[in-house]
Amino acid sequence: MNKLILFLSLALLLPACTTIPANSSLFKVKYNALMQKTKTEAAVADIKQFKELQNLASTDREQMQAELALAYAYYKNRQFDTCVKQIEAFAGKHPSYPHLDYVLYLRALATKASGKQQFIKAVSHISEHTPYPEKLRLAYTYFVDLITRYPKSEYSAQALNLMKNIRTNLAAYEMFLARYEQVQGRYKEVIRRTEYVLEFYKGTPVVDEAYELQAKAYRALGKVKKAEEVERLQKQAERSSASNN
Repeated sequence: MNKLILFLSLALLLPACTTIPANSSLFKVKYNALMQKTKTEAAVADIKQFKELQNLASTDREQMQAELALAYAYYKNRQFDTCVKQIEAFAGKHPSYPHLDYVLYLRALATKASGKQQFIKAVSHISEHTPYPEKLRLAYTYFVDLITRYPKSEYSAQALNLMKNIRTNLAAYEMFLARYEQVQGRYKEVIRRTEYVLEFYKGTPVVDEAYELQAKAYRALGKVKKAEEVERLQKQAERSSASNN
């Protein structure tokens, strides 16, 4: 599923990179050839060749096109942090760029991909020192920024879907830690984390498990009435969800 999202996102990026016409035939030929090679999901971009595009640019428009193409090449090669740096440098130099929605989308997309790497690394080695996948949260704010500033952008609908994916990942991260705390016998921490999930990540796939884990933690602490209250809330949530579907 993640590969599919990545592929669809790349498909959106390709046409966006051609929004600035290139007047120089040599630049245009080189640009089109490089972009053609990156069309498939598995293709690897030749960073050196993309950097050389800037030397062929003879106008400001071509220079901007070359800079964005290089950012895209970094993204394609999974050099996500470098991609973000390139994008932010571009935005700083060209704040009036007419297709800034694309720039914001690429920044959010690369930040999300970097955050997903953080997430996978974190949940692979869960402990009390497991770092928070902060870049996922940052990517979420970037997508919000895009949708707020450009609600009619062609990228806004995809941004909404990716924001849902980010919420799911962050909720899953909290539940990984809650399960770890349960194994360690730290039931108050289990309750704290599951409460956080139930408050901020409603509608994610882990909500039912959060209720169940929280009830078990209360029972382990001898708080039977609290456990029964949580179980009642779970049933209410399930009925509400069923009536809305």
